[in-house]
Parts: sequence; C-alpha cells; structure tokens
Amino acid sequence: MVNKIDKPKVKSARSSIGLSIRKVVLLLFALFFIYLILPQIGEFHVSFNIVRHAKVGWVVGAVVLSLLTYQFTVSTYLLIAKKKLYYFRTLLVQLASSFANRLIPAGVGAIGINYRYLRKNDHSVSEASAVVAVNNTLGIVGHLILLGLVFNFVPLKDIKLHVSLPHIATPIYWIIAGAILVAIGVSALWAKKAGRNFDLKLINLFKNIAAYRGHPLRLLGAVVCMMASTSMSVLCLLLCAHSLGFNISFISSLIILTFGIIGGAVVPTPGGLGGAEAGLFAGLLAYGADRPEALAVALSYRFITYWFALVYGLAAMVVAERAGYL
Repeated sequence: MVNKIDKPKVKSARSSIGLSIRKVVLLLFALFFIYLILPQIGEFHVSFNIVRHAKVGWVVGAVVLSLLTYQFTVSTYLLIAKKKLYYFRTLLVQLASSFANRLIPAGVGAIGINYRYLRKNDHSVSEASAVVAVNNTLGIVGHLILLGLVFNFVPLKDIKLHVSLPHIATPIYWIIAGAILVAIGVSALWAKKAGRNFDLKLINLFKNIAAYRGHPLRLLGAVVCMMASTSMSVLCLLLCAHSLGFNISFISSLIILTFGIIGGAVVPTPGGLGGAEAGLFAGLLAYGADRPEALAVALSYRFITYWFALVYGLAAMVVAERAGYL
C-alpha cells in the first residue's frame, strides 16, 4: 500500500524537477537576452532604416536560397525513406513542417509532421522513427562536416574573426560520432513517449537504423544533400548581409550561422525565437559589424527564414491536411 501511495509522489517530484530545470533554462536565456539585446533597443530604429535601404536583388536571391533548402531536405527523405515517397507530396509536407516547427519548440513540430507523413506512407512505427532519427542526425553531421572542413583546411588567420578563437584540435569524426549518439538518444526518449512495448520498439528502431549500413551510397547522398541544404542557408545569410552593405565571405557566414543555430538550440522557444537572433547578432558583432548593422542583418535573415516561412508553411499545412498526406 505504501508503494502505491509513493509512486504518484515520485512522479510528481520528477515532473517538478523537470519544470524547475525548464524554468532555470528560461531564466538563463532571459538574462542572456537582456544582457545582449536589450542594450541595443535604442538602436532598433537605426537598424530598421538600414533594412529599408536593402538592395532588392540580393533579398530576392536570399528568399530563393531559403526555399532551396527544402529541395535538399526532400531529396534526403527520398534517399533514406524505407518505402517509396512522392516528390511533390514530400515537398509539401516539408513546407508544412516549417510551419509546425515555428509553433512548437525544439524541432518537435517538424519531427511530428514527418513522422505522421511516413506513417501515412506505409512505414511502421520503428521505420518512421528510424527515418526521422537518421534525417536529424544527418542534418547535424552535414553542418559539422562543413565546419570541420573550415577549421581543418582553412588557416585561422583567414577566418578573420574579430575575437580570439581556440584551436580546434578534436577530430571532426569524434564530433560526428557524438552527434549521432545524441540524436539516437533523443529519438529513443521521444519513442518512449509514443506508446507501450518500449523495449520492442527500441530494438526495432536500432535494427532499422543499423539497416542503413547496407546502403552506404544512399547515406552518402543524403549527407551531401544535408551539406547542400546548410550551404543554402549560409548563402542566404550572406546575401542578407550583402543586401545591407555588410560584405562577408562564405566561411564567415557559416560561422555566424552556427552562432545562430546554437542560440536557437539552447532556447526552448518555437523555432528558437529570440535565441537565434541573439546568436546571429553576437556572430555578426564578432565579425566587425556595428550594432545597428548586426541587428539589421539578423532581423532580415530571420524575417525570411522564420516569419515568411510561417506564411507559406501554413498554406502548405492546410493543403497537406486536406489532401490526406498527414
């Protein structure tokens, strides 16, 4: 009888601990946001004036590059899916996932949309979970490979960062291995909440992931697609900067984008709202942009990749739902 009484208390204590951790994370982000962004609020009007004078041609190019990221994401899913997927349906679903991802924190929106889509296309629970897990892992791997190429083959003096940068001694392969383990672990925790028979589902999940060893060319093609998708985002940021008169190289844009991704990843808000802007702002400052200019570039990039994506993502979500793809 004591155990029956204690179990709800244990669950309640665990949930309280979870809530406390989330509160601490939110508090730390709020402090970071206050420290980095709020002092610049007085310069927002200057930043908006800079944005008003952006060169339209560069902005249109940035929008096109942002949309091209979905093309490579679709190609990745077509390569790693366990069953046949159709191109235009998958493209529509990826656009819809961009809407869901901007409403639900930590990328859960896109995971849920893609999982539902795969289940609709004859994937079992373990197959759909494996495809989503591998896709997310390859996204991390593709970005890390690009960073690894930069830090291993480009002299630090050519990176031209305006702050000191430690030497990257850790082999990129170990970083990739760690990213894979983290992604699998997160996917396993997510699968645990999906329903009962967790042990069996976990075994099937790992079996489906292991099965990719028999398709190395498909995996290689998927990694290349993810690297191309990341490159499109890097070029999108580069064009946003050039449209406002701040000239940066591809390498600089990649590092600044990484700042933004890290900022968005550590912030438990939909689409990393706030954190991504703060990360981009910090990265741009590190590369010598003045504060109004850094704010203008960060805001213009996020307008294209976040707010504009909400519009076409919502339209794609409605069409995909009505067509029965989700």
